[in-house]
Amino acid sequence: MITRLTLQKTNEWIDVKDQQTVRDEKDVHTYSNDGLSADGQSTKYNIVKHRIATAAVRIKNWTVKDGEGKDIHWPGPGSTFKERVDVIEGLYERQLDRISEALTAHLNALAKAEAEEKKETPDGGTDSSPSSPSVN
Repeated sequence: MITRLTLQKTNEWIDVKDQQTVRDEKDVHTYSNDGLSADGQSTKYNIVKHRIATAAVRIKNWTVKDGEGKDIHWPGPGSTFKERVDVIEGLYERQLDRISEALTAHLNALAKAEAEEKKETPDGGTDSSPSSPSVN
């Protein structure tokens, strides 16, 4: 499913995927990884790279403008992760902040709705009403 999010303080919007693929997740983690910690026991993640990568895998379309008010082209279907990252890296910091804020709020709302749905449906149960017994 695709959801349109309006960016704060602008008339700009982004269309985002509500779910990501395994490849998307891999791209985000690979791009965000800054190597091992000093003790070699954990991985270091760069939060700015994580924000860029998350936007790159989630955004499907947008209306975002440059400093002169001209549309910034969003790579369309079939574009590579790198092509999308390159466009996002060319944004002003405040533009990425607005995109990240909208994405984070949306993803948090999706996670909350999913958690609520799980609370309503006990493990092993169904969310439908009981059916009548079968007649042979």
